[in-house]
Amino acid sequence: MPSIFKTSMLALLLIAVLGLTAGFVLAPVAGSPADPQKLPLTGVPWLDQIYYGEEPRGDNNNPVLVFVHGAGGLAEDWWTETEHYGVNDMYVTAFGAGYRTAFVDLNDNGTRWPIETIWVNGRTLARQMKAIADHYGVETVDVVSHSKGGVDAQTAIVYFGAASLVRNVFTLSSPHWGTPIADLAFKTKLGGWLADIIGMLTPGTFNMTTVYMRFYRFVTDRRTVDDHVNYYWAAGTDWGPKRTALRLSGRWLDRNFGPNDGVIPVNRAELPGDNSFQLFVEDFNHDNINMGSNSFKYIDAIIQSQAGP
Repeated sequence: MPSIFKTSMLALLLIAVLGLTAGFVLAPVAGSPADPQKLPLTGVPWLDQIYYGEEPRGDNNNPVLVFVHGAGGLAEDWWTETEHYGVNDMYVTAFGAGYRTAFVDLNDNGTRWPIETIWVNGRTLARQMKAIADHYGVETVDVVSHSKGGVDAQTAIVYFGAASLVRNVFTLSSPHWGTPIADLAFKTKLGGWLADIIGMLTPGTFNMTTVYMRFYRFVTDRRTVDDHVNYYWAAGTDWGPKRTALRLSGRWLDRNFGPNDGVIPVNRAELPGDNSFQLFVEDFNHDNINMGSNSFKYIDAIIQSQAGP
């Protein structure tokens, strides 16, 4: 029989892979934009899970940013509470910089569960990106994705026809080579039992294992349909606050796989390819790497450098 300590430790490690946040809508702060809103419902599930941010005043030709959540996430994670660091200011920051924005729920029912596969999410996201581009009347958008959302985004681009719609993809701590934490759910009997209890023993979680992502890289990196898309990958080296799941998993990952953000080792977040570039490796963790105050300046700098005269 495993000890209570070992059982608790493994449970925390498995939970940490999702970077879970409860998420709830806050009242707008005075002077800040209104929370992103859905358009009138159409009855088309994937279309009804798009939230549009308030449009900045003035020039309506500014770039469009599409924000994609990670495993177990929701669109609102970009403008509501993080797990440990207060409200995510990404939406407010992007609005203040003049960007038009859209945020997606990848589950048709608008809930965090189940964790769908990259193939289900990729198809949904490709449809959503086309709808967003049409809504704003633009040819291309820039994608900002957290964790598994980065793999979902590349899948939408490479396999579901979204390549012509995307200029840049920014992946914030995405498991491009998988994460050893996901491996726990499928390599050990205890890990599988715990993962099943907390709803993580799904094909979507299996997509995040290192063996599956090695296969994904083998079949995806040789394709050329996205050669014109610029990918920028980012990783973190902080483990989060003391006495949290992130701190526990970060220590375990560091001991076995090197620098990490509590969920994804730096070397598993690297995206190969001639059109892939390092955005940053900073002292952020999996819960705050997608906050506007931490990562937006890097994203904005890239997009501004691409602006015409």
